[in-house]
Amino acid sequence: RRMKLDSLNQLLLTLMKLRLNLRERDLAQRFGIAVSVVSKYFITWVCFLYCHLQEVDWMPAVEQVTATLPHTFKERYPKTYVIVDASEIFIETPNDLQLQSSTWSNYKHHNTLKFLVGCTPNGAVSFVSPLYVG
Repeated sequence: RRMKLDSLNQLLLTLMKLRLNLRERDLAQRFGIAVSVVSKYFITWVCFLYCHLQEVDWMPAVEQVTATLPHTFKERYPKTYVIVDASEIFIETPNDLQLQSSTWSNYKHHNTLKFLVGCTPNGAVSFVSPLYVG
């Protein structure tokens, strides 16, 4: 097994893990590396992306959204700028009982964190809130 991947393949591994939620063992086999190396690359790249992407202004100008409105929106909802939705993601059950209680979702029947997502009418993600309990 190889122990190193070039930067592009490390990023690809990270994006595959994020998008497809593949297990570390699967990724290790696909890339011909050790499972422990998969975790190291993933953590490194997630930290790197977090640090560099948090500074990007994802909200497009009103003119950009208006210029790219899908035909249906132009007819029915011409002033739509953003579509907002709330979502939840599963988390491991916390050891702390108070945190267990505050993250429990009766809707999902699981411990979750909640967040808001904003999308432009043409489908581009333009806003993601911090994660919240409750």
